[in-house]
Amino acid sequence: MSFGTFYEVADSIATEFEGKSSKSDWYEVLGKIDIESFPSFDAFESITGWEYSLQELGEPLSKLFAGDLSAKRNEYDDPDVVFLSSDSVKEIYFEFINKGRDQFEQLLSAKGCQPDIWLFEPLVEFLKSVVEGKKSMVVLWGG
Repeated sequence: MSFGTFYEVADSIATEFEGKSSKSDWYEVLGKIDIESFPSFDAFESITGWEYSLQELGEPLSKLFAGDLSAKRNEYDDPDVVFLSSDSVKEIYFEFINKGRDQFEQLLSAKGCQPDIWLFEPLVEFLKSVVEGKKSMVVLWGG
């Protein structure tokens, strides 16, 4: 079963990830900062359909799962984790707004992921909150 969670964090958290590339190093940082205590949004199993679909659109939307900083994928299929700066979150948010729900519904349908469109509104609301707070984001997903 897949899962995915978006966390609202301060820009300064980026310094904790700089110079670290392994997932174990990133997981250590997540534990150190107590990531579970940060405001979050759970995308459940729908994260996979969105990751798959957004890759096709290029930046800034594909950056949602590529991040500004990211842990390297490994052979153990451990969950992926990325950090997005406040500027990147803002770009992604405005791209979602500009494209609108209908375009994402068509994209998800073409990929066989149409039921995952439920995520659009709550994700956009979460991104809006992060942007308004001038915060950054950590995305953790896998499965």
